[in-house]
Amino acid sequence: MFSSREGVTMDSVLRPLRQWLLAPSTTIPVAVALSLPTIVPAIIDRLSPDALVSIASSPLFSRFLDTLVDLSGRKSPFQKPACIIAAVAVALAANDYVVSKTANNWVEDRSWDWEKEIVLITGGSSGIGASVAQRFISKNPLTRVVIVDSSPLTWTPPPDSLVHYYECDITDSDAIKDVGDRVRQDVGHPTVLFNNAGISRSGGVLESEHDSAVIQTNLTAQILMTKEFLQEMVIQDHGHIVFTGSFSSIIPMPRLASYSAAKAGLMAFHQALQMELKYFYNAPRVRQTLGIFSFVKTPMADFGKARGSFVLPFLDVESVSERLVDGVYSTRSSNIYMPGLVSFVTALRGGPEWLFRPFLTMGAKGSRRLLEKQNSKEDGRFPGAKTYFEAERERAALRKQRIEAKAKE
Repeated sequence: MFSSREGVTMDSVLRPLRQWLLAPSTTIPVAVALSLPTIVPAIIDRLSPDALVSIASSPLFSRFLDTLVDLSGRKSPFQKPACIIAAVAVALAANDYVVSKTANNWVEDRSWDWEKEIVLITGGSSGIGASVAQRFISKNPLTRVVIVDSSPLTWTPPPDSLVHYYECDITDSDAIKDVGDRVRQDVGHPTVLFNNAGISRSGGVLESEHDSAVIQTNLTAQILMTKEFLQEMVIQDHGHIVFTGSFSSIIPMPRLASYSAAKAGLMAFHQALQMELKYFYNAPRVRQTLGIFSFVKTPMADFGKARGSFVLPFLDVESVSERLVDGVYSTRSSNIYMPGLVSFVTALRGGPEWLFRPFLTMGAKGSRRLLEKQNSKEDGRFPGAKTYFEAERERAALRKQRIEAKAKE
């Protein structure tokens, strides 16, 4: 009950408690039952003698009235806490309802038919994209799934599935236009677009040589793919665009500055597109989902046997794909935060610096520990350096010497 693919985590413990303890369907009846000793005398006092006699003479109500009168002499110490919990549950449920309705422009779309939908997934050869594709196939084998990736499939589609694979370098705008034409001609207009492809290259701002590739893949390509397939969704006022975001867009990670910047830009693009669809293109039923995830165990980020922490676990690919596909199947727009701590930290993003800075510090220290653990062997360029950070200090010292030498010239 309190476990998950990631093991026992804060989410796996709190989720069932939220679903049961803070569910109005549970808390309201309990609060009412515990409040009966207070409510019943007040009701009886307001009834006239004739009304009481009439009710008591009815076989249907006499036993019930006897029970209520018996309860009126007891007062539970849990009455007030139960009422408070019920009020909190109602407030949370009302908030969830308003959030969902607002994200979906207060309109429904009941035209979804998964035997007619076309799902296009970038980066579907492995990792999250492959898991998403397989989950769509398992839910409905008649759903057409299009994989667009620069790498060949690392998994074998079921024999009867309707899977189409297109090799494409999504950082090339001309290649995107070409593959878009081929997909529309061979399969049709995609109604679901998973902007999932991404790369990550670790390196300090001064040393990194992959900034352009990281930004092109994680941001520019997502924008170009959306532009390629958005028009038909707008015309039909039907579709769903999914963006695979990252916690690094909220807590920028040291040595991943370009990646963090690209993911932050992706979040801004997602939010701007939401407003354009509603107020400029008159397409309020085109849905959008943004998944903001912490560390996910994929080929792009292999953490070995590490599990993360109780509060911030390393996410299993299947857990992420399950939430994403369920979100699309709900036919509703949403933001998905995994683990739950991500939602809390996101809410603090606009708070005072002293409140948010500790989370930035924790992210930096955690990144440092993780990187040091992954690079515990000798650094080949700096023999004798037992850890990555000893090698980094050597590099920093050399840079400082060069700067000082230039200053003296």
